Amino acid sequence: MRKYDHEDPKQAAAKFVASLRPSVKKTIMRNHSIALKDYMTGVLEEGRQLTPEEEVDRDVRMREFMAIGKSFGFDEKQLTLVLMVESIVVKDGCDS
Repeated sequence: MRKYDHEDPKQAAAKFVASLRPSVKKTIMRNHSIALKDYMTGVLEEGRQLTPEEEVDRDVRMREFMAIGKSFGFDEKQLTLVLMVESIVVKDGCDS
């Protein structure tokens, strides 16, 4: 039996995305970071709950964001900090 026969399809999709050209991966990461920050703002600042569809979208985006970031040599802690710090910088920049 082949190794990928037992692989989680969600992880397989994330690995595929991580195998794309660097320029494509950077574009995907940027788009995912924008959407993830929007979700974070809605939940933390506005107190709203995500819909089931938004939760699925958030999970897929986070999985791909992490897989792509790891392919560039970052770990989960660093990538999480990137999302959090960028959210703070963007928020502070809008308040000025």
